[in-house]
Amino acid sequence: PLREDGTKLVESVELLLPPNAAHIWDACIRDTRVPKAKSSDINVHTNLDLAEKAGFKARTFTGLCLLANVITLLLCKVDTDGLRENFTFIERYGCRFSKPVMALFDSILLDVFYSYKFENSNLTIFFDVVQKTDGTAIKDGYLVLGTKKSHL
Repeated sequence: PLREDGTKLVESVELLLPPNAAHIWDACIRDTRVPKAKSSDINVHTNLDLAEKAGFKARTFTGLCLLANVITLLLCKVDTDGLRENFTFIERYGCRFSKPVMALFDSILLDVFYSYKFENSNLTIFFDVVQKTDGTAIKDGYLVLGTKKSHL
């Protein structure tokens, strides 16, 4: 696809998300030292009834859960392409969430379209995430990797 800024995304890779990823993410962001309120389980990411009442056909992945999985996939791709040793620091990242990703009971297969651009001793990865059934989930994503030391 061609992005609004004219960047052409030339490569794609599939991302498979298990249906329990929403629950796993929800559990990971909790502070285990603070007792969990029962009401905190009632959200559109983990509760099917509430998601349906909100007009969704299924539970939805949190945007940060989706973005974390996409960034991990792209970092692995950079590593596979032999670029990781030169770019070891995440300078910044961003995106526009354009459509919710539904999580019913099956794994979800997404296409991540991306391209690289080298500038100012940084590597910028542009990306879009497309659901096979419902269209674009993330638009205008970017991940800027630098050469500083990092603890990744």
